[in-house]
Amino acid sequence: MNAPSTRLRPLALKPLPPWRPENDAHLPRLARRMHGLSGGVGADLRSLLEHEPAELAADELSALPAGYVYFAQFVAHDVSLQPVDGFECGPSSPRTFELDLDSLYGAGPLAHPHLYDRGDPRRIALVRGVGEGVYAQFDLMRSSSGLACIEDARNDQNVLVSQVHVAVARAHNALVGACERLPELVGHGPYSVFRAARLLTTWLYQWVVAADWLPRILHPALAQRLAGGVAAYDTCIFKEEPARLTTEFCFAAGRFGHALVRPKYRLNAWVPPLPIVPWGEQPPHAHLMAQHPLHRDWFLDLRMFLDLSAPQTARVEQLRGPLLAALAVDKSDQVQRARRLKPRFTRRMALMPVPPGASQDLRLMALRSLAAGVAAGLPSGSDLAKALDLPQEFDPGQPLLISVLQEAERVHAGERLGEFGSRLVGDTLLGALQIDGASIAHNPDFHPSSFSAQGEPFDLAELLLLGDGDPAALAAWMQRCGFTAPLARQLSAWSASTRKESRPPSV
Repeated sequence: MNAPSTRLRPLALKPLPPWRPENDAHLPRLARRMHGLSGGVGADLRSLLEHEPAELAADELSALPAGYVYFAQFVAHDVSLQPVDGFECGPSSPRTFELDLDSLYGAGPLAHPHLYDRGDPRRIALVRGVGEGVYAQFDLMRSSSGLACIEDARNDQNVLVSQVHVAVARAHNALVGACERLPELVGHGPYSVFRAARLLTTWLYQWVVAADWLPRILHPALAQRLAGGVAAYDTCIFKEEPARLTTEFCFAAGRFGHALVRPKYRLNAWVPPLPIVPWGEQPPHAHLMAQHPLHRDWFLDLRMFLDLSAPQTARVEQLRGPLLAALAVDKSDQVQRARRLKPRFTRRMALMPVPPGASQDLRLMALRSLAAGVAAGLPSGSDLAKALDLPQEFDPGQPLLISVLQEAERVHAGERLGEFGSRLVGDTLLGALQIDGASIAHNPDFHPSSFSAQGEPFDLAELLLLGDGDPAALAAWMQRCGFTAPLARQLSAWSASTRKESRPPSV
């Protein structure tokens, strides 16, 4: 968790020729094709909206629950060294490459107090939403203008990723209450409860990445290798050198999730489907872009975003009360699924907001992603695959992002990444765990089980529901899972290190 920041560098050790568009019109034309637009963006807007429901046809949807799409966005923001808007490669920020949730915690309550509860700085600052009773929800702390007080502003791009951020923050806050009930964790200095809760939240998050999310999207052969544990996974694209954040991940492969985005989502059965991006000037409650407080009816019904087990479903319904059960939709199509991976984005994402006076083509999310790759000097997918000695199940001479998506479509019908894309994504994220000495890769005995039902696996739903757990019950669960001993060892090591560093230098 305290590893130094890793510089953003290209993957290939030997420089590869960058992919360049043929002319100024090539990139916008390619981007419009990725959105299914035949002409200019402005001319196609009405057609775009009229044909939008066709994108929800069964053959357009994968088996992946939509909740994983926005968890993936949260993960991508966590490992990125700098917030980027897709058009420039700025200098590296002090944030780390490791999956240590620095996008949530920042530099901690002393250096970044605006992220933490003023009354109890061990807890992350959140606010209770305007909903009441069954509609009670939690939101990010915001300024008077509606901007979220968080470390990474990208986690407030839309309501779905902001609610993932909120849920992980609530998990930490609940674990603070659990850790202060365990004597083994409170005697390691004034910040021991905060550090224990942060470390356990981070381990659980890393577990979900490695044991739940990545196995769903990686090539089956690589997912099978991951079953042996993070430490045993071979990150072949880095060969003998340590893993690092690469321009290929930041500006191409790591953006594969854009293709999974649906045009609209239902937050719960009470609220009608809302577009992920507005069309023109629309009021905040008419779309899911964030940067404003939650509307009173906008609670996230996890039954519509994840495949919940029976105990998890019971927890959701118990937490929300009997009215939520009455709002449940048909069980057969309740869970919203992600779109299949293809070199095509939803037409709705051709409506991204642009600054006044900017080209209308910049509304295209595909253009933003492709332009980021060109600005970063990325090679074509075929050149990179050849340099890494990986299979090429895609057309040669294409931008790297298109190669990753085309491979997924051809090899797995868009249900998961091919081997090339899996290596660029999986090796990067699992390599981030391997180089972090405090991660689960170096804690082989860490095998969390469900808080909802003993003996069941710990998955994304468990992480997102953890914030509603009773502190005493969470403390008992921590002891049952054997978390206290490794947490106490790590706290002791940190405490000893702090004492050593605070000693005056010898003369």
